[in-house]
Amino acid sequence: MFADFKAFGTYAHPPQTKDITNQVTWQSDIPQVAQVTSSGVVTPNTNCGKANVFATFSDSGNVVISNSSAITVNGPASLGCTPVGPQPILTVNFAGTGTGTVTSPAGVNCSSPSSCSNQFAAGTTLNLTAVATGASSFGGWSNCNSTSGANGEICTVFLQNNVAVTANFN
Repeated sequence: MFADFKAFGTYAHPPQTKDITNQVTWQSDIPQVAQVTSSGVVTPNTNCGKANVFATFSDSGNVVISNSSAITVNGPASLGCTPVGPQPILTVNFAGTGTGTVTSPAGVNCSSPSSCSNQFAAGTTLNLTAVATGASSFGGWSNCNSTSGANGEICTVFLQNNVAVTANFN
């Protein structure tokens, strides 16, 4: 994705406003976030974050710096980007008469019968693993994007919004 910036100059003599896009020097204050070409086209780099785009112009020895325009580069969570706005919450609930735990490498660690909640960056994919304790057995998941494992004990959840999953232990 890219943005195309334009620069306009207002002259006193003769009074007029001109497109000076190709006469200015375009810059980003954080080039790791976004690059700006000499014609004002802004493209994101692999990093995410916020940067300011501005232009400088020299005319008869005078240097004029334009106002800046703030840009935000949002990338996927797989690149380490945290999207703007509230982050989704994963809630793990338990059902059934048995007991067990639900864990994930991302830091989820819940034991029945109490539910637990964790906040994650939007776009995060989690693999939750259910393990029965004592004489209990695992009875399945509710509300996963997919399940896998020999007994369906792994719940994969893709977080774009708040999600509540339920692990059933018998």
